Amino acid sequence: MKGELLLETCEGPGIAELKAEQSCYRSIGVEHHAVNANDYPFSFVEIELK
Repeated sequence: MKGELLLETCEGPGIAELKAEQSCYRSIGVEHHAVNANDYPFSFVEIELK
């Protein structure tokens, strides 16, 4: 399954396209708010390392 997340950051909005079983990452310290940008329910797991 594919899905899109709207990432709201201090640099402006952007779209992250995600696929099942695919990982992605953001640089350390990037503040963001992830919003489901699909017409259907979409779940993801976010892990923050500190």
